[in-house]
Amino acid sequence: MRSLPPVTAGLAAVATLAACGGSHSLPAACRADSGAIVAALRSAPGPVAIDGVRLSRCVERTFAPGDVQFLGGTLVEAASRLSGRARARPEGESALELGYLVGAARRGAGHNTGVVEELMRRLDQESAGLARSRAFARGRDAGRAHG
Repeated sequence: MRSLPPVTAGLAAVATLAACGGSHSLPAACRADSGAIVAALRSAPGPVAIDGVRLSRCVERTFAPGDVQFLGGTLVEAASRLSGRARARPEGESALELGYLVGAARRGAGHNTGVVEELMRRLDQESAGLARSRAFARGRDAGRAHG
């Protein structure tokens, strides 16, 4: 059996560690359910955190495929819960909270390696139709700033 050259073996080990999360593991607070996320978003446009962890930090620290799937599903579910109410009342609290969620996710995605692109696409779908909402924009800006 042929062994891999040292450089190839080293790259394979780094890739394996990255895929498993390595030192970039998802904080435990980021495993909250969508209900906890929606509840935490009631603090928007002020800082929103779950057990002291900002939403952007959760997105930023999502590397392992299982973490991407879990966090993505949870955030999209939270966005879906807010989007119906936000569309019904574009200047209401749900629009502001949804904007914050989108802004915080964007903030975290800016520091990630690109594995959350599908998550961002899905969050954009959930917030479609709110481009003119001042409440959504205020929440999005707050999420980007300190989400």
